[in-house]
Amino acid sequence: MIRYVKHSEIDKQRWDDALEKCINPFPYAYSWYLDKVTNYQWDALILDDYSALFPLPFKKKFFLKVIYQPFFTQQLGLFASRQETLNDINNWLKAIPVHFVKTYLHLNSKNSLPNKPTRLTHQVLLNRDYSYIYNDYSSVVTKNLKRIRNRGMQAESSQDVYSYIKFMKDNLGPKLSDLSPSDIDMLQGLLIEILERKKGFIRFCLDKNGNRIAGTFIIKSNARVIYLLAASTQSGKKANGMTYLIDNIMTELAGKEIVFDFEGSMIPGIAKFNKNFGGKEEHFPVIQKWL
Repeated sequence: MIRYVKHSEIDKQRWDDALEKCINPFPYAYSWYLDKVTNYQWDALILDDYSALFPLPFKKKFFLKVIYQPFFTQQLGLFASRQETLNDINNWLKAIPVHFVKTYLHLNSKNSLPNKPTRLTHQVLLNRDYSYIYNDYSSVVTKNLKRIRNRGMQAESSQDVYSYIKFMKDNLGPKLSDLSPSDIDMLQGLLIEILERKKGFIRFCLDKNGNRIAGTFIIKSNARVIYLLAASTQSGKKANGMTYLIDNIMTELAGKEIVFDFEGSMIPGIAKFNKNFGGKEEHFPVIQKWL
C-alpha cells in the first residue's frame, strides 16, 4: 500500500538503506541530501516496508503547500526495488495528497510517462577502455586535448569547500544571480556533507604556474559520477581547462561500471559541449499540475 508519510515520521536510516537497494538510485534522494536542499521541508510517499520511495519536497506559499524541484537535484520521482513498481508510476502520482495545491517536479529517467514533457541529461558510459571513450570524443575535443598536452596543466584534488565556493563566486558572478545568500549557504553545507560522506570530490585544473583556472565539484555515488558544478577563469576558458578536467576524470574512471552524468542541459551551447565528449541524451519526465 502506498502511504503518505510526513517528514517527522520518516525513518531516515531505513529510507537510505532502501534507496541503496533500488534499481534506480540517485544520490539526490538520500534523506541527508534532501534535508540539506529543502531545509528539512520534504514529506514522502512510501510503499509498505520502504520497498519504494517518492520524496515530496515542498514550500509554503500563502499558507499553502506546493511541491517543487529543489536546487541541485536534477531528478527525483519514484525509486523502487522492482521494475513492476516503477511501471505503476501513474498510481503514485494519484497518491500525492490534495493539500499540495501545485506540483512541479522532475521525475527520473526510469519513470516512464510517454505523454509528459521531458528534460534531458547527457551521459557517457565509462565501463570501457579509455581508448574507446576517447574515440567517441568530437574532433573539437581531441584537437583541444592535443593542444593542452603542451601547456603543462595539472589536476589538483581538494577538500576545501570554502575555497571552491569562492572560486565559483569569483568566476561565475552574474550566473549565480538565481541563488540568494541563503541558497549559497545551503550549497556550502551540501558540499561539505557530500565530502564528509565520501560521495564526491573537488578537482581543479592548474596552469603551468600552479594557478587555478578551472574547477568542478563531482558527486560520486550509486555507480554514477555527476558533474554538479563547474567554473572557469577567463584564462581557463581560453586554455580549455574544463576540457582537461573532464578528460582527466574519465581517464581515471575508465573501465569501471560507472556512468558520467553531465546533468543536462537544455541550453544548446552546454548541450553541444556535453555531446562533444560522446554524451548520449537521456530524457526524464516533468510533471506540472494545479489541484
